[in-house]
Amino acid sequence: MPRKTIPLAREELKVGKRRVETGRVRIRKVVRQREETVDERLLHEEIDVQRVPVNREIDAPAQPHYEGDVLVVPVMEERLVLQKRLVLVEEIHVRKRQVERPHRERVLLRSEEPEVQRKGDDSWRKR
Repeated sequence: MPRKTIPLAREELKVGKRRVETGRVRIRKVVRQREETVDERLLHEEIDVQRVPVNREIDAPAQPHYEGDVLVVPVMEERLVLQKRLVLVEEIHVRKRQVERPHRERVLLRSEEPEVQRKGDDSWRKR
């Protein structure tokens, strides 16, 4: 019996990579605005002025001074009498105090958000 040769075949696999563009995107940022109301307490100072009559003779000019938390400002004048005398006419008492009051204000705030568009969208051709 004659010999028969049977050819054998084998498949081999060759693996490779290549880049393929599957699409494009455009990214832009959009600024959004929103309005918020802010409630905050604010301090300010108010001045109370009280005129206090004194009408007392003094020997020398009086200087402004503090009595506790009150600033005392002397007001003097010269009066002609048989002799000239310095008379403390009045004192002005100035008191400072802090006053707190509510304050409401509308504030406009902005934030940035990204917007992504794929190639092929109708919005792609507009830009």
